[in-house]
Amino acid sequence: MEILNDFDMETAKIGAENAGFAGDTERSSEFEEEQNRELERQAIKDAAEERGRRIRKEQSRLKKLFREIDAKSRAVVDGLIEQAAFLRVQLQELADDINENGTTELFAQGKDQEPYERQRPAANVYNSMNANYQKIIKQLNELLPKSAPKTPVEEGFRDFVNGREDL
Repeated sequence: MEILNDFDMETAKIGAENAGFAGDTERSSEFEEEQNRELERQAIKDAAEERGRRIRKEQSRLKKLFREIDAKSRAVVDGLIEQAAFLRVQLQELADDINENGTTELFAQGKDQEPYERQRPAANVYNSMNANYQKIIKQLNELLPKSAPKTPVEEGFRDFVNGREDL
């Protein structure tokens, strides 16, 4: 009888270990899911930081182009530059997506419906944003100071030819 009890004790121990192993597997799976969520959060954060860096770079580029704007128009120009920089970065991201995935997709209203080709939402957003970007750039260009038309620069060639003594 004692041997049977030892056998039962060993079986109970193995069963407990297996139950613990199953719990470890569940905890391991939960841990991996949490790690994946954290990686996704970090990727989103990194992408937002990169987008912000690209927007600041574009703002800097535009501010250099429009540095001659008078103080009266500066506040308007700065706001337009911020919007233009944001739109340009977003447009580039959308263009990358469209280049990778195309402008159309197959879409079905339901499981039993025949899919049809439609314009992807990214293409619609791109078209709207591009129109807004073009309007902002036009406004910025209209705010540039009007300079007198420049006369063509003499290349000096005529002076050279006319100044030659051997002709």
